[in-house]
Amino acid sequence: MNTKLIALAVAASAGTAMADITIRASGAVKNTSTLGLHKLDSAPTGAIIIYAGAEDNRGTPTTDDTQKTGNYQTGSSVTTRVATVKGIEFGPRAQADISWGYVPFADYWYWDSGKSFAKVPTIGPAPRPPKEEARAYAISNDPSTVTGEWAPFEVDTLTFTLTFQEGMMLDLAARPGAGARISGNFWSDVAGGTVWEYSWGAGVLGSGFTFFSNPALGLDDMAVCAAFNGAITMDGTAMVLSRDVSVSATVAVMADAVGHFSATTGGGTGYEAYDEGVAPSPGALALLGLAGLAARRRRG
Repeated sequence: MNTKLIALAVAASAGTAMADITIRASGAVKNTSTLGLHKLDSAPTGAIIIYAGAEDNRGTPTTDDTQKTGNYQTGSSVTTRVATVKGIEFGPRAQADISWGYVPFADYWYWDSGKSFAKVPTIGPAPRPPKEEARAYAISNDPSTVTGEWAPFEVDTLTFTLTFQEGMMLDLAARPGAGARISGNFWSDVAGGTVWEYSWGAGVLGSGFTFFSNPALGLDDMAVCAAFNGAITMDGTAMVLSRDVSVSATVAVMADAVGHFSATTGGGTGYEAYDEGVAPSPGALALLGLAGLAARRRRG
C-alpha cells in the first residue's frame, strides 16, 4: 500500500522545566480497501520498511535509531523497539508500528498504524545554554499492489474506508508552547492520486481537525470534520476520541483488454509532538509538514 507511517516528536526549551509532563500523540488509524464483486487472487505485493529514531543535542549518545521489515505474504505486523535518547530536560521517544491483514480469496485488505506514538516527556530541569533540542521520529513505507484476472474490460468497484479508531489521543499536559498532531494521507492510482488528507492538531500552530478529499469522490468534507469533532472528549489535559469515526469512498475499476486487473494503494499516518517553551522553531514547523509533503510528492 506504499504506506508511509511517520511518528515525530520535537522538543526545545530555554525556560524552567516543569516536572511530570509528557507531550504525546497516539492511537491507531485504519485503512481498508474492498472490492465489490471480485475476490483477491493472491496476497498484495510490496515490502514494508519501518524506521524509528531519536536525537537530542544534549543527550549521551545524541542519536538512537532502528528499523524493521515485513510483507503481506509472511506476517501480519512489525514494530520497532522504542527509539529514545536521554537528554537533560527532555527524553524524546517514538515507536513505529504497522499491522496489516489479508485473507486468501477475501475481497479486502487493510493496514493500520497500531501502537505508533510520539512523546516528549520532561525528565529534568532546563539546562544552561546552549538550548536543548530533541527529536524523535518513526517512518513506515508499505508499497502494495493487488492484481486479478477477470474477463476483458470487466468492471467492479473498489471502496476505500478510513477509520479513526476510538482512543486516539493528543495530550499537551497544559504546558504553554507545547503541541501535538496526528496527520496523514491515502492515495491510489485507480482514484487518480490522492483520496484524502487529514490532520488533527493542538497547540501554538492552531487547534482543530481538518479533512480534504478528492473532489471527484463527492464527499462532504465538512460533515466528516463535524463527526470527528463531535467524538472528542477531554480526559484531564488530553483530548481523546471517544468512538470510531469512519469515512468511505468508492471508485469504479476495470480490467484491461486481456482481463488483467491491478490497483496500487498507499498512504501514511504521522504522530508528532513538540515542546518549545514559547513557540515552535522553523525546524519544528518543517517537521509538522512532512505528512502533507509526502502526499504532494505522491501526487506529483
